[in-house]
Amino acid sequence: MAKKHIYFMDLLNIIGMLAVVFLHSSEYAFTYHPGNRWGISLVLQVGFIFAVPLFLMLSGANILNYRERYSTTVFAKKRISKVLLPFIFWSLAWFAYDIHQGWQQATWQSLFDGFTYNKFQPIFWFFYTIMGFYLAAPILSQLTQRANKRIIQYFLGLYIVVVLIGSYGLTLIPRPQSIIFSSIPMVATQSIGYFLVGWYVQEFPLTKQWRHQIQLLGGLSLLIMLGLAFGLSLQRHYMVRNVYTIFSIFAFFYSLSIWVSLENWLANWQPRPWLQPLLRNLASASLGVYCIHEFLIYSVEQYWKLPASSYTHMFLLPVAVYLVSVVITLLLKRIPLIRRLIP
Repeated sequence: MAKKHIYFMDLLNIIGMLAVVFLHSSEYAFTYHPGNRWGISLVLQVGFIFAVPLFLMLSGANILNYRERYSTTVFAKKRISKVLLPFIFWSLAWFAYDIHQGWQQATWQSLFDGFTYNKFQPIFWFFYTIMGFYLAAPILSQLTQRANKRIIQYFLGLYIVVVLIGSYGLTLIPRPQSIIFSSIPMVATQSIGYFLVGWYVQEFPLTKQWRHQIQLLGGLSLLIMLGLAFGLSLQRHYMVRNVYTIFSIFAFFYSLSIWVSLENWLANWQPRPWLQPLLRNLASASLGVYCIHEFLIYSVEQYWKLPASSYTHMFLLPVAVYLVSVVITLLLKRIPLIRRLIP
């Protein structure tokens, strides 16, 4: 029997991608110009920080049980066609764009360094993370079995202590990374906790009490991140970006609370028939939007001279860029020779 489609995950996917575009349209926060516009851009930065954590949790929920559907060989082929080929193509596209803009030199060394150090497009760090996860998935999928619930709880506990509290706390002081934390490499792999918690909450639905506690922690975490971001930035006279890193205890519970809340409201949601293909298409376009939306943001900034400090840039531009990026992605997916290059 075919597996029932879970539409709240499509919605999480869409919300996460829209949040990514809002993050990249509110980077005026990084300039540190205390005032209303800078404050609003900082609120947007902190408020939408759940974007990538949602994608990491979705990856864990959807992939760590892949053995129930197909073999590891089939899994590898699917992931290569889904991510590796598009990553190479869009990295080269950004390399060509950078050369055109005068940001890169057209040399083999620049090409090598671009792939090695992620110099083509900074936001492509996500692809390096997700490809690392795919390489580890055959091992992690053996660990993430329902019979190993207590082991996963132990692992998540270590992750919270080592990465989300210990390592994060050192970045706020700031102090160099401690050997205490850096000597636990498996646990200190920064993204692994999000992959595992995505699988965990999907496999073991939370009780009402736990859900309320996570929602409370999520709300408090958002307030704490906002307070720290404003307080430390004003104190140090520069924008303290590490405050709301996704690898903090606050971003973790804030992101998890969004997942838990939406799942509670929409776990058994069956949208109207006309809405179902729309949600699937929007969700399927997300990685394509991720690859191309910065092209559109840069183009608007360059040709329309839209300042990053404007409210149009922070509120209207991300919505327009998201919608145009979706349309471009879905159109490209219809072209036989190109569709394989669209994630």
